[in-house]
Amino acid sequence: MGTFVQSFRGVLNQTQDYMKHSYASLSIAAFALLLGVDGLAQGPKPQPQKQSGFTSALPMAPTVNTVTEGFRGGLPDECASAQVLTVSGTCAPVVVSTAGATESLPPILCNGFTSPDADDVWFTLTSNSESTILEVLGTDDYDAVLEVFTGNCGDLTSIGCVDNTFPPNSTLEAANITGPIGTTYYIRVYTYSSPVPVSSEFTICAYGGSDPPPNDDCDGAVAQPLAAGATITFTGDNTGATEDLPGFTMVWEAFTTTVCTNVVVDYCVPGSVFENFFINLAPNCPDIVDGLLEGENDDCTVTFTSLPPGTYYIPVMVMNDGSTPQGAYSVSVSATACAPGYCAASADLCDEYIARVQFGTIDNTSACSDGPVVDYTGISTSIAAGSSLPITVTNGPDVYPEDQVVVWVDWNQNENFQDAGEAYPLTSGNGAVTFTGTITAPP
Repeated sequence: MGTFVQSFRGVLNQTQDYMKHSYASLSIAAFALLLGVDGLAQGPKPQPQKQSGFTSALPMAPTVNTVTEGFRGGLPDECASAQVLTVSGTCAPVVVSTAGATESLPPILCNGFTSPDADDVWFTLTSNSESTILEVLGTDDYDAVLEVFTGNCGDLTSIGCVDNTFPPNSTLEAANITGPIGTTYYIRVYTYSSPVPVSSEFTICAYGGSDPPPNDDCDGAVAQPLAAGATITFTGDNTGATEDLPGFTMVWEAFTTTVCTNVVVDYCVPGSVFENFFINLAPNCPDIVDGLLEGENDDCTVTFTSLPPGTYYIPVMVMNDGSTPQGAYSVSVSATACAPGYCAASADLCDEYIARVQFGTIDNTSACSDGPVVDYTGISTSIAAGSSLPITVTNGPDVYPEDQVVVWVDWNQNENFQDAGEAYPLTSGNGAVTFTGTITAPP
C-alpha cells in the first residue's frame, strides 16, 4: 500500500499541479489541506486531455443552459423525459440503458477535462433532506460524467459536475448535493468518450444524507485546551458534511495551546482508521487557507514542530467518492514542549540566495561561494524602541519573478519568530531584483 500527500493551498486558483509528496510506487500529480491517501492512486486518463486529480465542482459558479425539449420512446434522453429517482434511506441502484442516447447539451469542462461528445441521459429528484447523495456506477467501458442542475427544463442552472474517477481504478462517481428540503434537481449523465466500445448500461441511486454536523464549518468546532505533555482525543460524526472548498469536504476540530509546542495529530485511533487525511492545520477561521500550516506525515500521524501559542483547526476529511469514512471518527492530538533555542537553518545547495542586506549600519554582501547557509549573527545594528529603519535586500543574480523576501525579528527574544508583529514581508518594484520595506521596533 502506498501513501501520497496533498494540500489545499492551491485550491483558490484551481490549478492541477497540487501534489506535494509521493511514496512507494505511486505516481500521482496533484496539489499544496494536505491529504494522505492509502492505496488510492490514479494513473493518467487513457483518453486524450484527461489526467489524474480530485476536484469535485459542487458547488461551483452557476452557468445557464437551455435544453431543447424532446422525448423518444421512453428513453430519458432529454430533460423533459427525465427519469424520476426516488430518494431512499440507502443506495438502491437502478440499472439504466443508454442505447440510443443523443447529445442534448454540449460536453462541459469538469474537473479540468472535456469529453469530445456527450450522449446524455436525464434524471430528476426532489430532496427530502438538506443533503442528498447521488451515486453513478459505470463500467470499465463507461467512464461516467454527471452534472446537476436546478430550475426547469427550459431554463436550467448548472450547480456543479463530477468527473473524479476513471476505469479501471474506479467507476464510481458521487456527489453530495446540499440545499433546502423539497428542491427539485435535474441530473444528466454521459460517458467520457474513448476509442473503445462503451457499455450501454450503468447504475444510479440517490439517498438522503443527514443534516450537516455542528462542526461542519470551522467556526462550529469547540476548541479544547491542549497542554504540553498532554493528549486529547476528538470524537464526532462526519455524516452529512458539506464542501468547504471545491473538491474538499470536511468537518473540523480545534485545540488551543498557551506555550510553544510540538504537536502530533494521530488519525489511526483504534476503531477509526483513516485511509485519507489532510496533513494541515488551519490557524485562522473562517479563512481556512490563510496561513495554512503543513506538517510532516507518515501513514497515520502528522507532526507540527514549534507551534506558537494559539488556536488551531484540524480538518477531518470526507471524500464523496466513498474512499474516506462517513460516520463516527476519532482523532487524537498530543503535545510536547518546544526545545529551547532557535531551530537550525539548513539548505542543500545555493541557487536563489540573498546577495546583499542593507539595514541601519549593516551593509553585508554574500555569494554562493560562501556556502548554502552562512551565519551572519555577528553583524548587528541598533534601532531605537518605537522608531523605524528602511531595509533593502538584493536578490542573487539568478532572479525569478516569483521570488519573495520576508524578514523576521524576534523582538521578545522567546526563540521563535511566529509571534504577532515579528514578520515583515518586503516588496519589489523591479521584478524581484531588490526588495525593500521598513522595520519598526515596538515601543
